[in-house]
Amino acid sequence: MRLLLLAALAAGPASAEAPPPPGTPETALAEPFGEPLTDGAEIEARTLTLAHGLRCPVCQGMSVADSSSEAAVNMKNRIRELVTAGYTDDQIEDYFIDRYGTWVLLEPPDDGVN
Repeated sequence: MRLLLLAALAAGPASAEAPPPPGTPETALAEPFGEPLTDGAEIEARTLTLAHGLRCPVCQGMSVADSSSEAAVNMKNRIRELVTAGYTDDQIEDYFIDRYGTWVLLEPPDDGVN
């Protein structure tokens, strides 16, 4: 009897579903609000501006722009891809917030008493 109870508890609720894998329609990005960019200087400027506002997930308190970790380099490359595709700064920030939470913002929005 105990084994059945433990097995049922370990299995979890019958209606629980695993979240969809990244890239499925439920988690895919919406269409970009802006136009695709081709000006390399503008792409790099926006990429660096956004990278300075995002926290590196493996460094302590460093921005993506200031870190040379593999995670930060990958994030910077993804920012560059999204900027080039025409996504707005807000869309790009939302993309990273969806994946890491508001923690990823070096200056999170004011919320609550503080």
